Amino acid sequence: MRFDVRMSPWEPSSIIKRLIDHFKPSEEDKLLECLLRLSTALERHDSPWAKVLATLHGEATTAFADGSPVSCRYQIARKIEGLFGGMGSLNDIEMPERCQQMSGELYAAVKNVLRVYWRELGRPSHIFRVALFPVGAAVRLVPGTVRYYNRDESPVVIEDTPAVKSEVWHIVGLELNDITNMPQYLIQRENAFMLARHKSLELSPD
Repeated sequence: MRFDVRMSPWEPSSIIKRLIDHFKPSEEDKLLECLLRLSTALERHDSPWAKVLATLHGEATTAFADGSPVSCRYQIARKIEGLFGGMGSLNDIEMPERCQQMSGELYAAVKNVLRVYWRELGRPSHIFRVALFPVGAAVRLVPGTVRYYNRDESPVVIEDTPAVKSEVWHIVGLELNDITNMPQYLIQRENAFMLARHKSLELSPD
């Protein structure tokens, strides 16, 4: 005799899980919280940047609350992402260690939101787990594949040349998943470093 042990949708544990999922902060909520926390923390150390973050917090709050189209919310998230970059960016200012941690949390939060919007806009998104390459592994670039997506959404495609095929890189660390939710790594070759998506790499037999 066989018994169906599948859980009923009305089992207590199932109801509790649904309640937890319902009240769990969304990625948008987490982004707003990170913006507000860093803005408040920076008021004593860098008031101009605190005001920039506060303005973006207000803009994002309005867009998230009034049901703006995903395309609009996506552009706001891109604007927040644009705070991080090179000279003159949020990464370039001096701040206490605690604020640096908050800045890292904000960066991760906006990346998470962008992945959600990217998928909702109907763009390719990866949902399957992959066997990650270990840190220190020797890898080669796969010609013709997308190594990285720029912030303007343009893909950086690996060239198919003898030089590229002969290069051996090493994985330094695992980075945040890219906008398509594909794992990506920081790789190194001599004094050169760059980001590379999982599908753009293969283990080197050397």
